Amino acid sequence: MSLIRNILMAGFLVISSVLMAETPPKEAVDAAKIGLDRYMGALPKNSLEELEVFSKGKPLNIRIGDAYRVYSIDPTKLLGYKAGDSIDSMLMDSSLWMFMLSSGNDVKCVIEVVYRDNLWRAISIGKSGLAKNISDTKKKIGATEIRYARVLQSNSDFIITPTNELVPLDSARMILKPKQGTRGFDIDRYTLREVSKGLSPTVRENMGVEK
Repeated sequence: MSLIRNILMAGFLVISSVLMAETPPKEAVDAAKIGLDRYMGALPKNSLEELEVFSKGKPLNIRIGDAYRVYSIDPTKLLGYKAGDSIDSMLMDSSLWMFMLSSGNDVKCVIEVVYRDNLWRAISIGKSGLAKNISDTKKKIGATEIRYARVLQSNSDFIITPTNELVPLDSARMILKPKQGTRGFDIDRYTLREVSKGLSPTVRENMGVEK
């Protein structure tokens, strides 16, 4: 009985490690709150209205929502993809976190927080298009736990599903072609092999690497 219990527990831990999204450090959350207050008080009202956190000259009730660690996909490993490679083996860790800013049920923009010089601090607010793209795509694929990753060398953004499929966001869809036989490009899911094949020409060109 103990052997069966151990096997079941091991399986549960494996599944949990795939399905559970990361939780940002409390210090990062605090930095996002402080940064939000600072930006709301320092930026011109017209800039805040463009970010949709101000309306008719008055601040909206903005809350800090979902948080995503900002992963980069290693371009060299992506170009050298071989069968059996996993997305996790290509993710480059970072101390940069992106927090969604919402009013009511609507995502407005993001605030970015980074750990630098032994201190968490907010470094930017904006990216309304990316914020809404992530929120909309997350709803369409029906996943509650996702990760966010980007390929800087092709300016491409992706959502990583709990099953480690890659869903291209708008920036990546400009490069990747729609998959044949799918009804909606917005919810196309790609394997790592397909992403490597689709992005490699652009990544090579931007890195100055010959095939």
